[in-house]
Amino acid sequence: MTRLFLRSLAVFCAILLIGLGQAKAAGGGSAVAQGATAGGATPGATIAIPDGTLVHVRLVDRVSSASAKVGDTFAFVAADNVVVGGWIVVAKGALGQGEVATVDRAGPHGHAGTLGIQFNWILASDAEKLHLTSQRDPQQGMDRGRTSRALTVASTLLLGIPGLFAHNFVHGKDVVIDGTMTTLDAFTSGTVHIAATVKAVDEGFAH
Repeated sequence: MTRLFLRSLAVFCAILLIGLGQAKAAGGGSAVAQGATAGGATPGATIAIPDGTLVHVRLVDRVSSASAKVGDTFAFVAADNVVVGGWIVVAKGALGQGEVATVDRAGPHGHAGTLGIQFNWILASDAEKLHLTSQRDPQQGMDRGRTSRALTVASTLLLGIPGLFAHNFVHGKDVVIDGTMTTLDAFTSGTVHIAATVKAVDEGFAH
């Protein structure tokens, strides 16, 4: 009887030790999971992008007043990060799309070509499309039609005053816009909320 009791006690102690070991292992796994969560990616934040936020853009496609037609679309990218409240809301290189709003081809007697281009949208950092306009004033935006929202670029603006006089008595020069130009200005249309995930300070960007 005593031997049976001792054997039962030994079995009970072995089961107890196995149970304690499993509990400890589970606790350790939980701590590791918690540590991984704590050391993981920075949680995002919902950021309001104010109406009229400036976005510097650079064209990818080549657009010329000699060949462009009203309604033609073109691609452009963000030339710099757009930062709001310390968060990157539009990343440098983000893709956007615009369209040709007006075209005036070059002609005789120094008539310079002009282009009216409209920036339609650009991808935010959460991959949502942000509506853009070429006018900071929202009253000059959607309610007044495509032409009033366009940015007009003339060849005389690219050539400067000497170019204007040099072409005064010859056939005018068509305007060409491409990635070699200086950056152009676009503005967000309306206040938009996005889910930002990258902090500018974390990436070492000035803001």
